[in-house]
Amino acid sequence: MCALAGVFSTKLSEETKKLIVNFLLNAQKHRGPDHSSLITYRNVVLGHNRLSIIDPSEEANQPFTTPSGNILIFNGEILNYREIRHKYGFKCHTRSDTEVLGIMLENLNFDLLNEVEGFFSFAYLDKRENALYLGRDFPGIKPLYFLIEGNELAFSSEEAPLLALKNYDEPAFYTIFLYLKLGYVPEPYTIDKKIISVPPGCIIKFTLEDSLKYEIIEFSKFLNKDLYHAGEDMTGKLSPASFLEEFRETIKRWVVADVPVASFLSSGVDSSLVSYYSSRACDTVAITLSFPEEKAIDEGPRARLFTTTMNINHRIITCTEDEMLK
Repeated sequence: MCALAGVFSTKLSEETKKLIVNFLLNAQKHRGPDHSSLITYRNVVLGHNRLSIIDPSEEANQPFTTPSGNILIFNGEILNYREIRHKYGFKCHTRSDTEVLGIMLENLNFDLLNEVEGFFSFAYLDKRENALYLGRDFPGIKPLYFLIEGNELAFSSEEAPLLALKNYDEPAFYTIFLYLKLGYVPEPYTIDKKIISVPPGCIIKFTLEDSLKYEIIEFSKFLNKDLYHAGEDMTGKLSPASFLEEFRETIKRWVVADVPVASFLSSGVDSSLVSYYSSRACDTVAITLSFPEEKAIDEGPRARLFTTTMNINHRIITCTEDEMLK
């Protein structure tokens, strides 16, 4: 989990833009404690807080400059970055998935993003096009929000810093209605009229001129398709053995990391399966949050029984009422 932040303005001074981006990054310190940095190009300042997962070396820090001099900040993980690098013969100077993504974006061939296994949001500054691209994975796992005030743009991985940046609220009453009806606010709407979520599976291209313009590019091959094939009978099309094999291989792909890996174990079926297969794929630890004072909801004992039986490295973190109040 990393944090993205950026500002475009032809009116504000470079120093002011840097102060704004630093404000946005400081509000998201929890998303990336390993490295923080800014970069400036013309009327744009980009910033990044990094949580190092793949290639924790300094060479892989962000903002990342691509071979052609364009700039990328990226939140997420490209699980199959090695396969993509090999398939297209990318010449890389780091072992990072960030560099692979940067090279993928060089020719603005966004169809390549459909080959990505993983999750991402990014900001890509193309100096040739004088354009900024904000992109997001199809499932919408990694968030990205932007705010336009006149001809000025700010964006962030979280909505709250942008709300604080405005110093005033403009509640979107239609989204309040949607929340009351649906139980959530559907994207790209937010609780504020002017803050917009980048839609999943889309890229928003901002043309960086005095008159800020933007267009939405749909790159995901899954958009506007019925993924679930309503009414189709799947009985017998995937045997239990086939499902477990697919599940095992999926977990194996998702524990790619150059740092220690952990799983959250609540003692339920899904987290137990994830913890079991991840422990077989790499050296990992299952972590359970235990509430010993609340026996009815405490999952620590059941999780301990499961990990002991399955020989899984396990850590229980206890949480008391006093600790919760703190």
